[in-house]
Amino acid sequence: MQPQACHVCGAVVPAGHRFCGQCGTPQPARQGSAHDEPRNETLIFAASDVQRTAKLILLRGSGGDGSSYHLNAEEHLCGRTEGTILFPDDPTVSPRHASFYYRDGRLYLRDLGSLNGTFIRLRGTIPVITGDRFICGEQLFEFGLYPSERRDRWVQDTCFGGTPALWDWQFQVGQILSRGRSGTIRSSDEDAITIGREGCILSFPQDRFMSQYHARVFADQEQHLLEDTESKNGTYYRVREEVGLKDGDHLFLGRQLIRIEMT
Repeated sequence: MQPQACHVCGAVVPAGHRFCGQCGTPQPARQGSAHDEPRNETLIFAASDVQRTAKLILLRGSGGDGSSYHLNAEEHLCGRTEGTILFPDDPTVSPRHASFYYRDGRLYLRDLGSLNGTFIRLRGTIPVITGDRFICGEQLFEFGLYPSERRDRWVQDTCFGGTPALWDWQFQVGQILSRGRSGTIRSSDEDAITIGREGCILSFPQDRFMSQYHARVFADQEQHLLEDTESKNGTYYRVREEVGLKDGDHLFLGRQLIRIEMT
């Protein structure tokens, strides 16, 4: 049997394929020749084929809200100018931004060194290290840990009244503005920095996507953790390495808000 064009998007569909690899649309059955094998056999699919049915749902962005992208191939590149999933009108998406791929029947995401990063919605808590970035509402933050040699020394500047200040800050959370400029920064000499719309150490009353008590960064023995405090719109952390995806996961690629759907 010869390949045929998909009746929806026009992509070439190889003989024997029941779905279009470009748009995922089911293809009509084709009449075989007299030399074709009988079509009454039972079709057996490997586990990886059964699970390779994820798609991306665009919730907010320049690609058109509600648009969907079927992930039927082994790998799908996403970017502004390169790949099979393109967002050409979003300048915050890098030309070659991220990759979605399957391994052992599971869907994974890897950032490809994009300038602005790829962010995934937090489930529970996650450890953070210096330089890690995360999103609450419409604000971008960066976590920083003070080196022990700085925490243990006295500041040399003389304060008003002649009393030197003790440097006992443990860590800080800073707001990142456009073009990488620094915004509000808060340092902690306690166990936690809270983030929200009102009544928090870092408060943003004008941010309509920020919950009143949105997230917190806190010390836990020898590590520091980022926790979403049951916010309405979620907390998103920047992907450092590959991450396995689950049904219902939410992602930010540039300004594109995407939901993962497993069918």
